[in-house]
Amino acid sequence: MMHQKRASTSVRGAASVDDSSKDGIKKATKKARSRGISLDGHGGFSRHVLLCSHSNCRGDHDEGKETRKRLQTRLKALANEGIRVYRSQVDCLSICRSGPLMVVYPEGTWYHSVTPEVLDRIIDEHIVGGKVVEEYAFARNPLCAMGTAFESGR
Repeated sequence: MMHQKRASTSVRGAASVDDSSKDGIKKATKKARSRGISLDGHGGFSRHVLLCSHSNCRGDHDEGKETRKRLQTRLKALANEGIRVYRSQVDCLSICRSGPLMVVYPEGTWYHSVTPEVLDRIIDEHIVGGKVVEEYAFARNPLCAMGTAFESGR
């Protein structure tokens, strides 16, 4: 007879976490800590950048690879200066035009045509200098504590 695992229910009605999930959470927490991600909301990173790496987005394959390498190199150098930026390479940002694309959070600034040269400007002017590179910015979707446009009915 096969045994089915059922999650037990706590007083509040939420399912408890089984042992395999607890192990997965423990491993995820350890990996997050090893990557410098704050577990308690203190410290951590000042920004998070997402760089699209899909071939439909990135345009010239070699230039896309060079942009990814340059991002890694520049962010390591910034970390040595005390500016911590988390980098995620994503397969698709669902725009698939004028790439490579990059998003900088928490501001939520979306950039197009991110060549190595444009990347240097974004790092120098936006990430370090705090000023959006208007010439390449095409959308803004900031993270904010006040809610989203969807929640407010806009």
